[in-house]
Amino acid sequence: MPLAAEVDPAQVSARTARTRRHPIYSTPALEFVALPHHASAPFRTTLPAPGELYLWRYHAEWQAISHDDPRSCISRAEYQWAKHYPNSALAKRYLIGCAALRFALAPMLACAPEQLEFGSAREGRLALLHPEAGSAIQIHIAFASVWVLIAVSNAAMGIGSATPGRRMTAPNAGAPTLPHRRAIADQSDSSAAMEHSTETHWQARYASLSDLAGRTLSDADVAFFRQNGASSTLDANDGQRYHVLDLPMPGRLCSAIALAEPVWTVYASGWLRS
Repeated sequence: MPLAAEVDPAQVSARTARTRRHPIYSTPALEFVALPHHASAPFRTTLPAPGELYLWRYHAEWQAISHDDPRSCISRAEYQWAKHYPNSALAKRYLIGCAALRFALAPMLACAPEQLEFGSAREGRLALLHPEAGSAIQIHIAFASVWVLIAVSNAAMGIGSATPGRRMTAPNAGAPTLPHRRAIADQSDSSAAMEHSTETHWQARYASLSDLAGRTLSDADVAFFRQNGASSTLDANDGQRYHVLDLPMPGRLCSAIALAEPVWTVYASGWLRS
């Protein structure tokens, strides 16, 4: 699947090499393709295949989405829903997320951003109303500090974030108990991988798992856990298997995405500077 024409793969590779400090770049059997965000160029022009995950990371500002006025594509229903937020800052962040999602999906569906229609899925999530793609992909919007995160995949997803000293943030999750490093960790895990299993990383992982499951998950729900670099596999006591990826984020912010199915290729727009 080719990159957008405006992106020079050689330049992308050079910039990626300078930023490959996060373990996601060296996790076996996982390709994390970090790309700069180009407001005038489509990120992907085809829907994700099985095993692929598309990610977008935007600053929660209107000008980060498009050179055109992104507010023009927001629907009346989305404006109405924004009024339910307790303050204007949160309402603005929600509307920016809606516009960003429209601009992300439009090139893949060969339509204008304002032509996309969304309905309500479980617990307030958006569901794409499209005769062909609506049932083929899952979409998710999450907010992490000053960032808007968008994910598109074939599998159901949950996103969570945490910063040291602050409670985790997941759209629909509470605050589960942190794991206490017992026998659920596979003894073959490398010390380098375990160094990244800080309390904040665990908070972000459990926030993403809780967001995906629609209920609070904690250490007591875990039957088996294995970490492989930035990728984790977790079996819950109810028999459900979850796949979690730690995402590179600026500063001390930790974010993770949990999926119901494994992924092998991640295309991540906004993870490199233009």
